[in-house]
Amino acid sequence: MNNSNNNNRVRQFIVNLDDNPYHRWDHVAREYKDKIKDVERYIDQSLLSGGWLARGVLASVQGTLGVMAKLNLVAYAKELKGLSRELSIPLGKMVAMQLIYEASTCCTSMVIPDNQNNQVDISSSSLSSSSSSTSSPSSLVLARTMDWSMDCLKDITVEIDFHQSGASVMKATTWVGYVGVLTGIASQSKTAVSINYRRSDKGSFMDNIKNLISYKWPVGYLVRHVLSTATNYQAVAGTLELSGIVAPCFMTIATVDKGIVLARDPESVFRKSHVRDATNTQLEPNIQTSFNNKNKNNNCITTQSNYFVQTNNEEQNDNDNNFLYSNERRCLAKQQLAKWIETGEPVTDDSIWNLFSTFPIHNDDTIYGTIMNPTTYSIETRIPNTRFGFNLNNNNNNKNNKGMTSKY
Repeated sequence: MNNSNNNNRVRQFIVNLDDNPYHRWDHVAREYKDKIKDVERYIDQSLLSGGWLARGVLASVQGTLGVMAKLNLVAYAKELKGLSRELSIPLGKMVAMQLIYEASTCCTSMVIPDNQNNQVDISSSSLSSSSSSTSSPSSLVLARTMDWSMDCLKDITVEIDFHQSGASVMKATTWVGYVGVLTGIASQSKTAVSINYRRSDKGSFMDNIKNLISYKWPVGYLVRHVLSTATNYQAVAGTLELSGIVAPCFMTIATVDKGIVLARDPESVFRKSHVRDATNTQLEPNIQTSFNNKNKNNNCITTQSNYFVQTNNEEQNDNDNNFLYSNERRCLAKQQLAKWIETGEPVTDDSIWNLFSTFPIHNDDTIYGTIMNPTTYSIETRIPNTRFGFNLNNNNNNKNNKGMTSKY
């Protein structure tokens, strides 16, 4: 484990995939046992406020999930059994908590090009060293914030460096007790992925339960699986596009020189949005035209851009699904990214953290922010300060950062 000098950098742990899965997470779980009880109590209180019907349905679901896990019929069942033991949480509830973590992650994800060969100075989360490097032309960075109306998640947010055969194969930002990956980067494929919540008419509570029982992937489990096994970007993007999943979501995927956002329904793709590739001239450039055409047929929407920002609704202003300032977060981020590209201003980790520290990207529900660089296989995750956001000290160098209390 490495304790960073950065006062809001999360703790980092190695999890060895060659270890017995029943004990793979023991060293992490033991350090956070007391803090995860706060999360468990929060979830229990939330369920109590849902009324007797919700409690009854969820109790039944927990019972079913517990039986499935005991029979090893859920992914990573052995790891979940070990966590259940170490954290003193019933197995059925442990499995149910995996789904709750995925249920409402309101976030901002950005794929940022560095076309001017500017320095992208992102500290490595390797447990033995840190580094920065000059990116090659057209290299990409994936940066994201994670929003959740459960402040106690900040206390159990960690970075995990997954090792296998003596080498790092994947790095992820996650919560102790959750074995899926919603924010991660792979060594072999040089691909980073982030997951955002998406509302869809194909994602009701009962639809999700039915999809789960039908052995569709919880998306965090799918991301972990593909990042730890796929050998290249095409395999990562293709598997995430074609696999059946439990609930709708947005998948942001980036490698060194290309990126895509998939607006996923459980069995199909609603939209594909590419970061513009100079070799691909067949992509639809007009977003509004694409959405209008979607109303006439059921074809997948395809769009392209020089960069991409994904919040929790569609690319156009979607006032019916404007979760936690989704429209405002997207507009603010795109405005700043356009300025960086137009002026050729170097895009550094500090400039990204300053953007992430600006309301409403940084808001009362922001749990963490992460920057991932596929070129250098690096990840950095910070917990925001209530007043100063993700900046490491009170001397904010970005004069345009108006903080949480100002709605620009």
